[in-house]
Amino acid sequence: MTWNIKNRNFIFFVLQFLGWGAFFLLVFISLNASGGIFARLLLYISLVLVGVIPTTLLRFYLKLTKSIARFSWWNVLKVIIGIMTASWIFITIPYYLGIASRWLTERIAPEDPLDVSNTMGFTSDTSRFIFSLILMAAWTSAYLGVQYFFRLNNQRAERIVLKDSIKKAQLNTLKGHLNPNFIIQVLSAIRTTMDTDVKLARRMLTELSEILRYSLTKNDVHQVFINEELRMVDRYALLLNKVTASDVLFKKDFTKETLGLEIPPMLLLNLCEMVAENEDFRQAGTNEFGLAGSLVKETLTLTLSCPKFSLARPDDVMESRIKQRLKLLFKEEGGYTKSFDGGLSVQLTLPVAPKALKPQLL
Repeated sequence: MTWNIKNRNFIFFVLQFLGWGAFFLLVFISLNASGGIFARLLLYISLVLVGVIPTTLLRFYLKLTKSIARFSWWNVLKVIIGIMTASWIFITIPYYLGIASRWLTERIAPEDPLDVSNTMGFTSDTSRFIFSLILMAAWTSAYLGVQYFFRLNNQRAERIVLKDSIKKAQLNTLKGHLNPNFIIQVLSAIRTTMDTDVKLARRMLTELSEILRYSLTKNDVHQVFINEELRMVDRYALLLNKVTASDVLFKKDFTKETLGLEIPPMLLLNLCEMVAENEDFRQAGTNEFGLAGSLVKETLTLTLSCPKFSLARPDDVMESRIKQRLKLLFKEEGGYTKSFDGGLSVQLTLPVAPKALKPQLL
């Protein structure tokens, strides 16, 4: 919880009057004061002010001299000076408050003068000063303890905000973006196709624009629906067929319950790019890759499979980026496994909270 200066001052004075009010209520009872209601009420108010005024001035002094900013012997000396000054005020101010109380009593309720029979054993200035010194030292210790607690709390909150900012910056760095080389290849293919098939070139330009728009608009989004991501993969597969020497077949197998779930944006596209950017995958012939998704309890499993991709390795940079992104987002709950048994198979496991979303068909 963040408190501004106005709220802090309000809370400080509320605690001041409550604390000193409770303390001096015990003192007031032990004094065995006799007299009218007005005179005794005035005595109690004066006693409370005896505690509030010097400690408020002490707080102002500590903040003004910044004696609690950091530990040093000079700051310790300043705190001691403040305590001794506040103690002197504590034993001096009752004299002036007594004069004011007597003056008000004589004018408002002269028939009921105040009589205090108990001095609580403080018969000399030295004993009163020692008592006030102990009291001010105890108050200062409590005040510094509260300040230290608030400082630790603020530092912890700042560390959390900083940690979140660093995590957000890392995620923005790792967040999927379309490979610039792929964009250049598509634009080159569009320029070549313009001379032979204007309709196809226009379609390719439209598909590329949709993928780029999707990449930019989802940059500040943390989750997208799986079916929305799959539509982008369809567009990517179409363009991939036009820029590679091979015929690329794309298959997908998702259950209806998974289509309405959400995943990090560009995650499936990055999986496809991880394989498609490999030179062996782009050789002449027919290559295929498939995406599948299944939900077991609260774990979503996404699988990328490439049957003819058994010898070559996927793009290490993209693979490392996907792993780091999963670790930042899901920590130990996210998983990445890879095998080459009968072709390349990559499995991602993501924790999800199933939502009551109506499955949307592709």
